[in-house]
Amino acid sequence: MDVQENRGNVTKLLTFLKGMNSLKRSVVTDVSKQPWSYKLSDLPQDTEYVKVRFHDEQLENDESNSADYLVKIQKPVFEKCPEPNVSFKDWLKVGWDDYLKQVEHLDIIKQENTANESTPYSEDDESQLYESFEDDEQRVTDYNSWLKDREIWQSRQKPLEKVNALFLDLM
Repeated sequence: MDVQENRGNVTKLLTFLKGMNSLKRSVVTDVSKQPWSYKLSDLPQDTEYVKVRFHDEQLENDESNSADYLVKIQKPVFEKCPEPNVSFKDWLKVGWDDYLKQVEHLDIIKQENTANESTPYSEDDESQLYESFEDDEQRVTDYNSWLKDREIWQSRQKPLEKVNALFLDLM
């Protein structure tokens, strides 16, 4: 056998193996048909946790001359909810510290008999047994002030959810 004949046989063998491989695996060239894809235009607009770097731009704070990433997603740090005032903290329903939930408070709670332990409340007078949330003006004022702070906090947390979801997808 000469060299030319061997090359022809090797070429035929490689062509055969390529054809066999293509039967097992199909090459997907359409991005929308890939199991997972993400467009750069869909990236969350958050400059703190999402960074896109193009090779033709130089970052001002870049220590090295070439960055080692094209897209960098960092796990966002969620802030804690502002702590409620003690005047109404016990009135809040569970979930007040979850930015995805609306805060709710109890309307009425049963009072403790702190005035005179030896004299129980009269069961005939229910106004002695229960206290309404609105009975204390300072409590309502504190609550409304805290609600404003909480809404500001809540508005800062919601955009981070999209960054967090993308971060978890990439893990």
